[in-house]
Amino acid sequence: LRQKTMANLQRSLYESKRRFDVGMITRADLAQVLAQVAQGQADITQAQSNLTVSEAQFYQVTGITPDNLVPINQLPTIPANLDEILAQTKNHPALMRAKYEKQAAEKQYALTKRELWPTVMLTSRAGKQDEASYIGSESNNYMVGVQLNVPLYDDGLNRANVKKAQADIDLAAQKIRSLELDLNKRTR
Repeated sequence: LRQKTMANLQRSLYESKRRFDVGMITRADLAQVLAQVAQGQADITQAQSNLTVSEAQFYQVTGITPDNLVPINQLPTIPANLDEILAQTKNHPALMRAKYEKQAAEKQYALTKRELWPTVMLTSRAGKQDEASYIGSESNNYMVGVQLNVPLYDDGLNRANVKKAQADIDLAAQKIRSLELDLNKRTR
């Protein structure tokens, strides 16, 4: 649409230049037409930018590029009663995303909490060394070890991380509740 408008503006500019050349319009009139053409070009650039942003947002939400869209032959039917509509809002993409974010926050909490636990590591190493300068000079090295790490003092960093992870869970739960309320409000 904007490109059609731009084509019309280009024709208008051409005609205005011809009128100016024969003295039918003033320099101010020509400048006004030039300004309209410049505004048209700016509008096209803005529309292309908006399209690019919209395509990126669409891909971020759906994971599908707009080039791969398939036309819908039949629109989905809208349920007749409110209870069915409210039940369908539970599958809303934003709500599903918020639920996945809460699950991720819960898993992060579990991992962060493990930082408070002692850890035990079993290490082993084997090696063989041959020296060319001495005949029959070779050595074999074997090592087995156990390492115990107990987090006694860390300036409260691990406990702060646990509290932050718990706050992230609470925030995700609040986001879910807020989305549920918003979806219910929009459907009623």
